[in-house]
Amino acid sequence: MKHTSSGKLDRRLLPVIRGLIAVLMIFCLTACVPSARALADDQAGNGVAVLVFHSLQTGVRSNSTVMSPADFELTLVRLEQSGFQFIALNQFHAFLEGKASVPPRAVLITFDDGYRDNYEYAHPILFRWDIPAVVFPVAKWFSPPPHQKPNRPHLTADEVREMLASGLWSFGCHSYDGHRMVVRGGPFLTSRYPGETLRAYRARLGKDIQLCRSEMARLGINPVDYAPPMGAINRESMAMLSKGGFKYIYVQGKRLNRPGSTVIHRVTAISPEQVVRDLQELFAEKGGR
Repeated sequence: MKHTSSGKLDRRLLPVIRGLIAVLMIFCLTACVPSARALADDQAGNGVAVLVFHSLQTGVRSNSTVMSPADFELTLVRLEQSGFQFIALNQFHAFLEGKASVPPRAVLITFDDGYRDNYEYAHPILFRWDIPAVVFPVAKWFSPPPHQKPNRPHLTADEVREMLASGLWSFGCHSYDGHRMVVRGGPFLTSRYPGETLRAYRARLGKDIQLCRSEMARLGINPVDYAPPMGAINRESMAMLSKGGFKYIYVQGKRLNRPGSTVIHRVTAISPEQVVRDLQELFAEKGGR
């Protein structure tokens, strides 16, 4: 009799026991398995610093538009010695999309304009250190001279193919023919010519964007990254670039880049000391690591 009575009591308690088990399982899952939000927060805590260089030339004093090859290599060495880690563009994209994490103190190297010295000097240095980088070329300059800066030869198609074959280089766009001022003295991408209607302005931008994309496609490149010449951007040009297939827009600014960002901030590289100092300050700020 006692045994029968005890069995009936157990059956009455089954719903309660099952409920307790369910609660314990939920608690264990939430406590032991990182949530998507937690993973995103962890990724956001890392952040990525993006550096922008331009031309590398010997016999110059390094500044915001030109750096000596020796200073460029010293910058890379100092960054590695300071615990910074270099990532490739595809890693950066995955991080921005919330699909992957990046190492602490992650850095992406970029070059604007697409000068031949990127191949002549930067390429062997980066190859020696196995460091990836991105070039944003002015696509029109792939065509035979004359172009706006005849004293600074541009990358050739064959050089670009060799850089791509190394597995270290990626390419974006820096306009087709927009690295210049319009008549009023404003940047090509954000200014209108005298008497130019909004419709004509949009058509001009759309044509330049498509020509840039077509020129890069000729080299087997389908870019989604765009660095506006002189860092000039406005709402209209942003909309046109998005319509033209560009997902990430690179501007100047001393900020870390985090998941969900489509406007990418870059720190201008001037000297090895300045680069290390700026990046150390960035990662020391709240939210950096």
